[in-house]
Amino acid sequence: MLGQYLLELDFGASRIMEGYGLADLPSVIGDRRAVVVTDDHLAQLYSAELSGYRQVVIPQADAAKNMAEIDRVLGELLAIGLDRSDVLIAFGGGAVSDVTGFVAAIYKRGIDCIYVPTTVLSMVDAAIGGKTGVNHGSLKNMVGAFKMPTHIFIDPRYCLTLEQENYQQGFAEMVKHGLIWDESYITLLERYQSSLMQRELETLAMCISGASRIKIDIIKEDSMEYGQRKLLNFGHTIGHAIERRQGLAHGDAVSIGMVGAMHISSQYCGLSEEDILRAAELLQGFGLPVIQQLRTEQFWDLLVKDKKTRGDSVDYVFLESIGTARLEAIEHTTLRTMLDEVYARVS
Repeated sequence: MLGQYLLELDFGASRIMEGYGLADLPSVIGDRRAVVVTDDHLAQLYSAELSGYRQVVIPQADAAKNMAEIDRVLGELLAIGLDRSDVLIAFGGGAVSDVTGFVAAIYKRGIDCIYVPTTVLSMVDAAIGGKTGVNHGSLKNMVGAFKMPTHIFIDPRYCLTLEQENYQQGFAEMVKHGLIWDESYITLLERYQSSLMQRELETLAMCISGASRIKIDIIKEDSMEYGQRKLLNFGHTIGHAIERRQGLAHGDAVSIGMVGAMHISSQYCGLSEEDILRAAELLQGFGLPVIQQLRTEQFWDLLVKDKKTRGDSVDYVFLESIGTARLEAIEHTTLRTMLDEVYARVS
């Protein structure tokens, strides 16, 4: 176990417990009744560990993130007879925590939940900070609520069973954290990239802990995403649009989106080509794509409907240098011009 620490935000608090997993749940739950929400793959893979709990099983990834699935989960909980003194357990990746957290926020006007993330991506990003979201049609995370889990168990050993493509998705968010906030973390990822790709557990635990603490530093003064918490959207404006249009994995889409955002930042605020190349090489070293396959007109309709849009502008995150980002409202017409220029030049 690396440590425990408390994340307190305006709308709740989470105790983050590094090195804890399913076996440690009884020490936190006590005699409360618990229902585990997990996906169909994990329900089979960890059937022995989950055997003592009632389970609600959902599809994997974005197939679970829709209102029809939310309604089905609510129906199962009502059939079980879960009440407000009970607790929901999210055991899985970001989609599982999104669904579980949203359900916990609205079921009987609120029920406690605990997250046990099982992917790198969920451990460094999705499980931390209380944001939940499900998709509406082709639009990403357009429906959701703020809901803090009471506890978040971070056990990197779960990541060792992931398929390679799923395993490497989380490194996009880890790189993002360093790019917008802490250059020394980028240096750390560069130093230990080989060990991370070989799934060396001690190194993985160290780097996951570092990324999660960066996110906490960013959000602790901006719980509801009115200011600096929006920096965490770096690369996501483009990324979410192409993720939905192309059906990409989230980390792949964010990686491409960050490189696109860096090229825009070179035009808009002087980000150096050296910094762009450094970041792109790091992403590629984690097996993540950096080249955009779509022209702007092929995903623009999704981009302008992004939840960060306000009227004719969008809150956009620019990178001034590695470790330093800034948020600025930019008109859609200006962003479209820059995107067209970038993709004409780099494609």
